[in-house]
Amino acid sequence: MTDPTAAPDRLADRERIRDLAVTYCFALDDEDPELMKSVFWPDAHDDHGPLFTGLAWDFADRFVAFRDRVRPTLHLVLNHLIRFGDDPDQATGRLYGGGFQFVGAQPARAPRIVMGSYTDRYQRREGEWRILERRFVATGTVRGTAPPQG
Repeated sequence: MTDPTAAPDRLADRERIRDLAVTYCFALDDEDPELMKSVFWPDAHDDHGPLFTGLAWDFADRFVAFRDRVRPTLHLVLNHLIRFGDDPDQATGRLYGGGFQFVGAQPARAPRIVMGSYTDRYQRREGEWRILERRFVATGTVRGTAPPQG
């Protein structure tokens, strides 16, 4: 029996969706709100818990201001599961991600690693996949030791 999610078109869809996750990481690290917006539909919703809840494009515009305390960063996509249903233009996903926040802010702070999961709903419009809904839940933070001062 063949797996319908393994059809060439569906595999291409899966890769396009995975590209969204990687592009999002580059946008975070490059502090590029326009690149971040490119992975979301203009009407997309982003729920980052106490940090932000609202339109994803608004989060992109405000994100750089949040970054003053945690520069530079390195974000990674770990496991990314994508599921397709009956509608060929809809998919859901869950991915684990990590963000390394290095010592670079002034005053210097200890580096930390933030781990969490994203639950997404993706939609294809006119042949293009983007995120329509995103929810981030932080699952843990590990702090390093503070650098010596002086």
